[in-house]
Amino acid sequence: QYIDDEEDEGINEAAEHQHPRHDDLLARLLDTSYRLADQRMLGQLLPPARWSESNQVDANLVPLATFSQENIRNDALEAIGWRVRKRGMSPDILVRVVGAGDPTAQFLAAEGLALAGREEGLTVLLTAVNFMEDWSLRQRAILALGELANVQALDVLLEIAQDDMNSLRATAAQALGHMAHTSKDDEIFKLLVQFANGYYDLSHNAMLGLRYFNTRAAWNVIREKTRTGGWRLRQQAAELLRFDSDEGARDVLARLVREDSDSDVADAAAKSLRILYGPDSLEPDYILIQSEHTYLEEQEETVQRLRERGDAKR
Repeated sequence: QYIDDEEDEGINEAAEHQHPRHDDLLARLLDTSYRLADQRMLGQLLPPARWSESNQVDANLVPLATFSQENIRNDALEAIGWRVRKRGMSPDILVRVVGAGDPTAQFLAAEGLALAGREEGLTVLLTAVNFMEDWSLRQRAILALGELANVQALDVLLEIAQDDMNSLRATAAQALGHMAHTSKDDEIFKLLVQFANGYYDLSHNAMLGLRYFNTRAAWNVIREKTRTGGWRLRQQAAELLRFDSDEGARDVLARLVREDSDSDVADAAAKSLRILYGPDSLEPDYILIQSEHTYLEEQEETVQRLRERGDAKR
């Protein structure tokens, strides 16, 4: 059945209208497909097994981490890495693959471990940054190193970010945001502020890094982009401000809803306001009816909500 919350962010609204899920049956199907080496069926079963809410499929995913067919093996490793992070699955098979597997399998295992806050694959990720042939995997290695926030990766990330000719410098800027706790936090912050005023990709990733930096000075840079950036950067700034706990962030978002000329920016700001105020608050609705835009996604139930629960005088 369709899963509309693949990253498990708590928005799987379709689930309440679907049939019950039977993880024991899913585990049996995985086992049978593995024994028959049915790649087509395994490919269909891996996405729901990745998301499965219970631990019944965990044992059946383990042998797939060393499956003979590369595409199944890689998908299984990514599924296991996600489950280690989101479902509390044991990371033992990832640790084994990191120590003895083909380069791509080692990378995927190392990435899964790093995103779960485990350092067993640190050396593999550092090697992948420079030597993986697939550029997208090198990019993912940098992001995983950022999430891990191990100081052993700091100099590598700084070197990439400061190299004008390196195509991965924007990705490194985002990863460096996780290094706010290090001895080079001032140097990193100044670099990210500089990048925030650069070309689009660099500015985009620098703002993501500043969001992870999570200091008042960093949030001020992001807020400034809601006034001075192009519409895509203003939209991104509006999306990021949902993570800013300071009351002033709500004022900035309210201004964007009321005044910004771009509907995508206003909609992003409205969604962030809804998250900051909570789903039952009418504050975002009072702001939404002041917008010059009349077709925002967040406006869909505004009039009805205010009619039912709002203050007529206000």
